[in-house]
Amino acid sequence: MKISAPLLLSLAGAVIQTLASPLSVADNNFLASIDLPNLEEVDMISIGPVTPGGPDVTLTGTAKSIYEQILVLNPSYNPADFGGEPLKPEPTLAEKALSQLEGRTWTGGCCRCTGAPYNVEAYDQATLDGINYLLALGTRQCGTGSGGVLRAACSYNSAIWMVSRTQTATYSPCNALGVAANSIYRSCYLDYRVNGQICDSGGFCVIIGGGASC
Repeated sequence: MKISAPLLLSLAGAVIQTLASPLSVADNNFLASIDLPNLEEVDMISIGPVTPGGPDVTLTGTAKSIYEQILVLNPSYNPADFGGEPLKPEPTLAEKALSQLEGRTWTGGCCRCTGAPYNVEAYDQATLDGINYLLALGTRQCGTGSGGVLRAACSYNSAIWMVSRTQTATYSPCNALGVAANSIYRSCYLDYRVNGQICDSGGFCVIIGGGASC
């Protein structure tokens, strides 16, 4: 199954503007049954060209490791050639302050709304790094394995997970996933920590949280 970029982008916009309602008890029970923090080796599968106009190449890993593999295959890789964004440097103190201010203006929605063990806070910079790598991968496809679960980014025990409640392989443009994760970050950031999730009507969820093994 593929999730279209417009769907994820509109979904992300809806979170920023109105914020999604918290997931139901049934949804939380489903997520708890997966036990994401203990799934240490759930590689993301990414399919797409590594050179402009070149053939599709399948790579596995986190967004960061896939980006690094692409650089080995194509040292002159430019994210803009693939609809992506260049990696951003670490934000300045002023940018962090602005981000914190923006995060604190949001109310309600699906921030810190998931039960244990997904209610652990993720570190802000580790989360931003993962988001930036997803955006840099551009329009190549990023997806889950047959079980419908992947860990797109993980560092300093902070992770970006993607889960399909249909428990089937699900793909979406990598940069669209980055936009969805960024909407969670902007909506749920508080005191250099973030925890939240966003799900579409088809049951595809992007989750940011801590407590991961990395």
